[in-house]
Amino acid sequence: MLPHGSLAEQTAAVPPPAGHFALPPVDNYGEVWERPLFSATRRPVVVEASQSQEQALSAALAGIVISKAQRNAVVIHGDPPVPTRIKEGDAVDGWTVHLIERSRVVLRRGAAEQQMKLHDTLGSQSAGDTPNPKPRR
Repeated sequence: MLPHGSLAEQTAAVPPPAGHFALPPVDNYGEVWERPLFSATRRPVVVEASQSQEQALSAALAGIVISKAQRNAVVIHGDPPVPTRIKEGDAVDGWTVHLIERSRVVLRRGAAEQQMKLHDTLGSQSAGDTPNPKPRR
């Protein structure tokens, strides 16, 4: 039967044998994190996570093919733009293809969601459109 607790807890409780070297706790190295050794400025690198999260998808939806066996879409992206076939679960410019429907593809990155629409479906109308406009005389 194995003892309870993590391996770190178990080994921390056991003192090193006499004559063996042991590193001090990681907490003693706080200044190394604050002033990185291999940085010319000795300042911590600031990574702007919000910038990568807010980056919009730079792709256009060119087509959708849905069969009984699979759902695929064709997007045009990249530099230079190239058509690429994608399926649910694939990644496009850091976004994950979450859902492929008849007229749209839904992509997610973290909590952010974006959709690409192919075109309005037949018979759908936007607000303000009249179904059968009367001809003017």
